Amino acid sequence: MIFSEDGVDLPEDLLTSLTEGRLVLFVGAGVSGKAFPAQPQGTFYPLFPELVRETALRLGRTLSEQEKKEINSGFADRVLGTFDANLGDVNRIAAEILSERYDQQRTDFHRAIVRLVNTSPRPQIVTTNFDRLLERAVAAEQVGSSATWQITVAPSLPPLRRFSGICYLHGRVDVQEDLVLTDKHIGRAYMDEGWALRFAHTMFRERDILFVGYSLDDPPLRYLSLALEGESMRRRWAFVRAPDGEETKEALRRDWERRNVTPIWYTGPTGDFRALERTVDVWATNTSKTFLDRRNVLALFGATDPKNLAPHDLELTRYFLQDIATLRDFAGHELHLRWLDKFLEWGIAADVVKPASVGSEAAGALLQRFAKWLCAEPVEVCGLLARYRATLHPGLFDQLCRSGAASSLPTKVFRQLLEFFRPALERSPSFLGFVFVESVIGRLVNEALIDDALWLLGLSLRVQCSVSAQESFEFEYARLEGRATADRAEKVLRFNMHFEDQLASHRFGHVVQKVLRPRIGEIGIQTLHWFTGKLLEMRATEARGLETVLSTDFVRSAIEDHEQDRHRHDPINTMVVAIRDLWEALYLASPLDAEQVFQYWQTLTDPMIERLKIHALRKMIEGGNGTKSNSP
Repeated sequence: MIFSEDGVDLPEDLLTSLTEGRLVLFVGAGVSGKAFPAQPQGTFYPLFPELVRETALRLGRTLSEQEKKEINSGFADRVLGTFDANLGDVNRIAAEILSERYDQQRTDFHRAIVRLVNTSPRPQIVTTNFDRLLERAVAAEQVGSSATWQITVAPSLPPLRRFSGICYLHGRVDVQEDLVLTDKHIGRAYMDEGWALRFAHTMFRERDILFVGYSLDDPPLRYLSLALEGESMRRRWAFVRAPDGEETKEALRRDWERRNVTPIWYTGPTGDFRALERTVDVWATNTSKTFLDRRNVLALFGATDPKNLAPHDLELTRYFLQDIATLRDFAGHELHLRWLDKFLEWGIAADVVKPASVGSEAAGALLQRFAKWLCAEPVEVCGLLARYRATLHPGLFDQLCRSGAASSLPTKVFRQLLEFFRPALERSPSFLGFVFVESVIGRLVNEALIDDALWLLGLSLRVQCSVSAQESFEFEYARLEGRATADRAEKVLRFNMHFEDQLASHRFGHVVQKVLRPRIGEIGIQTLHWFTGKLLEMRATEARGLETVLSTDFVRSAIEDHEQDRHRHDPINTMVVAIRDLWEALYLASPLDAEQVFQYWQTLTDPMIERLKIHALRKMIEGGNGTKSNSP
């Protein structure tokens, strides 16, 4: 994730670790050191090697060549140990150096760090610095009054689970006797008394860590990071200045990764470290933005082709859209079509193209946005979504209908979209639960596209069959009557057939009465042939699942409405009622067409069809429309 023009790429899991409260910022001397070549003297503190040299100067000690070599090799603590044993109070002198001109010190970086950590549910900063500039930054940012910003100074370190705020792992300048400066002090903190080791060991094992201004050259921490390899799933990162040359950079990367730390590279002019400072500052600023702030920023981006945005603006957009509320709001704006590419590329559209069993809170807004794009540019959008056709969310077609496409798109385009969504609609048992399907079927019927209308209607007639072990009625009766039950099975397998959608019967009946019946004179023969075929399919399915086929009297007592059938909404009864009503309406509108349907039924032998034939014959004999029937 790139937040600024400096191009520092922050890993996604690092950003997540901060927002989820798992990240500790480990702050080193580089944060308080010289940030750029022109920085005025007296506004920064020396790094540890310079601190040793300044201490030697104040002690009147001339460094030997061996001591200079040890300082350059990372063993400055050993040199300070020699000073402390032979020349005087090293702790006091170091504390004086790191306390001078306190109010003049530059704290821009410290404040950025405090702002960043303050966005975490549990702000945690651990530092090996002795100066108090982080505390000054906390006061300047006005977050110090919070109970979460507590100051902990070694050796009085709390259990990690109770730590929140700033921890001075190696002591602080105002408690000189406890500063961890020399090799002897390190031995006491990490070996003899062990308080620093216990805290650092728990932190490395249980928290993600981001090293800022820190080279991990302290021997105990370096060894600890190596020792914990494979013992913890926690991650560690470090901001590292990228050297010149790929070969040198690769060697440096291997060195960091050997310590189980992932380097995050930054660049800048020689001696200028403000790119890192700006990165942390922008990261903190963007992470702390309120919903309204994010909305205002994204509103400017939404109408723009994302190809015209700077890379860091695109990355910022992606970062903001990780928040569900922000994503929902952004999807509601009028977005340039090219944002569809970004939604697919970033995985934001997963709820649309590969929906899980439980959708996210943003799924509805995304479906609406994609439907609007479909209405505006159906050809281009279908091209982009073609590879997801088999897994598309069926609700996208519903939203397409809601947005007015069912009535506004040209018929040819609408039929092509219907075919495009066919795999998704056939896969979804709940599609006809969407309220606009009635209007879609109505349009298809009105435009004489009866095949499409019946296919769509048929989606609500899919049934599920189940076989389950249930109590045997014969066994239960025998037991209650005190008869022998040894020869009777206590459990039997029972077959059940029902609609995939519980409300299918109601919606199906509504479409039959409100859409098909008024136009039955024009579509009657084709519609009733299709309905009859569906009924026979259901009857055949039922026959495969039953030990003996139920008598028609048991399935339905009468073709006419009967009190016994009033509350029965199983698939077969639902279909019988629909066929009866449609045939009666067809007989009134076009008796000859109704008689053709009757003649078709004459070729069938199903008992339920026999009942429908008897019902139809009686109606024709009665002459329901005042026209004498020619049927036998």
